[in-house]
Amino acid sequence: MKKFSALFQNDNGYVLPLLLALTTFTLIIISALLLELQHSQLFTKNEREQIQLETLFQMAHATVLQKSREQSFQLDQHYVYEYPYGHATVRGSLQDDQNIRVEYHIKTKNNSTKGVVQYISFPSLQTNLEKN
Repeated sequence: MKKFSALFQNDNGYVLPLLLALTTFTLIIISALLLELQHSQLFTKNEREQIQLETLFQMAHATVLQKSREQSFQLDQHYVYEYPYGHATVRGSLQDDQNIRVEYHIKTKNNSTKGVVQYISFPSLQTNLEKN
């Protein structure tokens, strides 16, 4: 025990720089790990928002396809669909004889937005247009 305490009472003064170096090294490692944790949390949050936007798009697209099969989807009219994660505004317009241009404007509850333009081909669209 005396030998150990004699090490700290040495008049040469090499213990303090060693202790400061170890403390600095430990603080650098801790701060780097905290910074990595912050970036991981931000990445996870952004990834969750992207997944919610994609889920909202898929749900809105499925609704548009279902309404178009039921022939209740009107062109040149805005539809707003409310979902658990947010809402989607959909507008369809006639592109040519067999294609519909569908615009999706999607917004999550956390105010993330996404806009998608999609062209949907319906071979039966021409016969439906001729009936109307």
